[in-house]
Amino acid sequence: MTEMTKTPPILGYVNELSARPGELLEFKVSSLSDRPFTARLMRSISADPNPAGPGIVEEDASDWFPMASYPSVERPFHAGSYGLAEEEVALPMGAGLTVSVTVQPTLRSDARQTIFSLGAFALYLDATGAVTVELEGRAVGTGQPVKLHKWYRIVAQVQDGQVTLSQRAINQVGVDPVEAWG
Repeated sequence: MTEMTKTPPILGYVNELSARPGELLEFKVSSLSDRPFTARLMRSISADPNPAGPGIVEEDASDWFPMASYPSVERPFHAGSYGLAEEEVALPMGAGLTVSVTVQPTLRSDARQTIFSLGAFALYLDATGAVTVELEGRAVGTGQPVKLHKWYRIVAQVQDGQVTLSQRAINQVGVDPVEAWG
């Protein structure tokens, strides 16, 4: 795992992307500053950055959340989704392993992008963006790059030394599942 070398001075998120009248939204903010920060609420009508599209269209929502200042508080931030084991995790010899993940890749990289690893097992996107499993130095890949900003269900299974790998697009019409084994 690679640690971020630079923490943004302020970052935040809301627990839900939308709400109906009467529903509660919670805003979470972490600030490294020693001064208060000011927040205001805007309603997003369009977030399309395409120059040919409608562009960014926002509406002031001060009636529901007046602009105000808040004390800066640093809260640890861990980019991406991940888990850490406090103790060594090992599989007994001959044990099977099934890993099922839902991912939405957002960046192409020349370096492999690890999705899940455990001992000699690694599930990752290769430099082309194809889903690959490596087990004890042997690699099995789909050979089909995933599309950026699209959701995929990836299932990797190891049983008796045999690797089965599937990559299924979620909510993408006309995209067939891709499978590999070895």
